[in-house]
Order: sequence, then C-alpha cells, then structure tokens
Amino acid sequence: VIDFGCGEASLTSILIGETWQDHQIRRIACVDIDLDCVTTAASACQPQEYDLGDGLRVHDLTIDLYQGSVSEADQRLMGYDALACAEVVEHLHPEMLAGFWKTVLGVYSPRLVIVTTPNAEFNVNFPQLMCSSAAQEYGYSASFTGVGNLPNQDPAVGFCTQIVVLKKMHSVAAPDIDSRSYTLHSSIKYPVYRTIHSETETLFHLHEIIGSFRPRLPKTVDPHEHWNYFHEPEDPEGKVVAPEDGKEAVLGLLPMECLWSSGKVRQYCRSRSNMVEILLMSPIVQVDVEHDLITFDDDHLFWKECDDRCDAARAEEDEKFRKGAEEDTMENSDDENDGDNYHNDVDVDNTFWPETADGWAGANTWGDEPSTEAVGWGSREWDQPSESWGDSWSAIPP
Repeated sequence: VIDFGCGEASLTSILIGETWQDHQIRRIACVDIDLDCVTTAASACQPQEYDLGDGLRVHDLTIDLYQGSVSEADQRLMGYDALACAEVVEHLHPEMLAGFWKTVLGVYSPRLVIVTTPNAEFNVNFPQLMCSSAAQEYGYSASFTGVGNLPNQDPAVGFCTQIVVLKKMHSVAAPDIDSRSYTLHSSIKYPVYRTIHSETETLFHLHEIIGSFRPRLPKTVDPHEHWNYFHEPEDPEGKVVAPEDGKEAVLGLLPMECLWSSGKVRQYCRSRSNMVEILLMSPIVQVDVEHDLITFDDDHLFWKECDDRCDAARAEEDEKFRKGAEEDTMENSDDENDGDNYHNDVDVDNTFWPETADGWAGANTWGDEPSTEAVGWGSREWDQPSESWGDSWSAIPP
C-alpha cells in the first residue's frame, strides 16, 4: 500500500495492525514533501512494546518512508497493489493535480486507488467529472461516496469529506521510467513470530483456547465472597450469555471467528485455512465449515478439566489483585502518617522570621526561638488597608 501525502502517518498507523484475514499488508510506502512530517511519521511507525512481545506479527511488514512530491514518480513505488491519498489533493495547484493523476494512475497503476478530500466548501471545486475523466483515460472505474452531512446543507455541496474509489478495469502499458526522484528517509522492518509448532502441539493449544473461550453456564454466586473486578456478572435466569455482545449463546458451539481472534492462535496456525485443517484432526471437536462453527460435546471430561484450570488461574489473579490492593492501602496509610509527622515537626504558626536592618529576611533564614529582634507571623501588620494592598508593605513591630 502507498500512503501518498502521508503527513504524520495517521493512516499508516492504522494499516500497521494485522487483521484477522489471511491476506495481510506486507509493505507500506509513505511519501510526503515535508521532511518534518516524514520524520514524525517515522517515529509514529516504530514497533511498540506490544509488537515486540506477545503481539508479534505472523507476517512480515516493511515500511519505507520517502520525502518527495506526489506529482513526481519514483520507480521504487511501481508494483504496489493499492494507493491511498487522504486530504492531499485540495492542496495541489492545477498543474500539480494533472501530474498527480499521471503519476498515480499512469505510472504506479495500482489495482485500487482511494482519494479523499475534506471540507464541504472544497468539494464544490473537486467535481466528479475530473476524476471520471482521469479514470477513463487510464482504464479505471470511479465510484463516489463520502462521510458527513451538515444540517440544512445544500445537496450540491456534497459530503463534508468526499471519497472517490478507483478500481483498475484493464491494464494500460505503464511508461518505462528509470527515476528515483524521492529521498529514502528510513526503512522499518517489524519483528515476526518465527517459532514453528507441530500439528500435535498446535491442536493441543487450540483445544485449550476453545476450552477458555467456549460458553459456560454461570456458577452459583456466594454472597459472602469478596467481590472484585475479576468476577464476571452472572445472568439471573441462568442463561448462557455470550460475553462479546450479550446475545444468548449455545453450549457446545463456538464461532470460528471467535477462535481466530486470538493472537496466539494466529501465531500457531499462521492462516485460518491451516487452523481449520488442524481442527479437522481433533477427536473432540467437529468443524461445521458451512456455518463457520466449531461444535463439541460440552460434557466431555476435557472441558471440565479446562474449567478447573481456568478457575484456578482466575483465583490466582484474584489473589494477586487482592494483595496489590492491600499493599496500595498500606502505602497510602504510610503517606498520610508521614504528612502528620511533618506537620508535628514544623509548627508554621510558631515559626519566626528574623528582622534585619534591611527588612525581613527570606524564607530560607528561620529563627529557632522568638526574640526581641524577631516578629512572628501573627504579629505582622500591613501598612495599608486590606482593600488597597499594594506591592510594598512593612511590618510594624508590636
């Protein structure tokens, strides 16, 4: 995917994350004329802590960041599948806009192009005829949509953000270019989960995940048990409730999508089709490919053992949470005691400031004992009425 006029990588930051689909984005090219924006984008695209731990990607991802103009072509960006240009064309002069379409549709020629323009006022100056003409010239179909309608808005103005989707209908011979007009700023490669698991190991892991994800009947709540955030609300009628959307679920059924949503499952199986193939080897679950469901006998001993392991793990988490809360309470209590001791050690009302020949000393010179040369705070008076206090004041000795 090419992010044309990437700015600070707002769009690319979203594209980085892996989806649940088998086909993932493997390479992103970010282009912007502003070097500061490219530098900020490079920082925003760096792998985060999650990407380096349990969230390791299954598929490779490389992000190349270039400084360059959207009206010029670079041979390194040829062969990409899609190009997105969000909120850029409204900044281009007419001559640059012509070069933009030639570069995007005539040279790079991706299968899919999405261009957006913000601002209802500008959409009047971005007629569909211009996009349709460019699409026809380079063999693309054009469809128009948008987001955002203002109250009492003139329909001729269009959406607050207008979107044109261009799809390649047939190939047009691209010009042979030998140009590297962009400057490569940086290239970022994301770490990938490389461990290879056997089918037996993967199947065991799938069984464990199914056991923890499958619908379960609510247990009787002990009214004397300490409530904390790790407990799930129980349904008063004893129905099986699907936690993700609140709809009634069925024992012995689990949507395939629910299992594939697990990052660990995707790391072990690498593709949804491979997950299905491994599940077909299972002696305790069946795969309903037509309805995209996993079925099983919920009374099987294996699931009861899974419940015991899950309950034990939850109890351990409960205990950690309880101990952490107690430690926080003790720390807060110690802090309050320290504050009391401070006030006991320093009695502000009985602290005296020494008076010097030049006036009152600063706060860093404290008098330990009252004397004839020191005046306490309670004895200090002002030389002006309170309603007309000025910047100058003096202390009148008692």
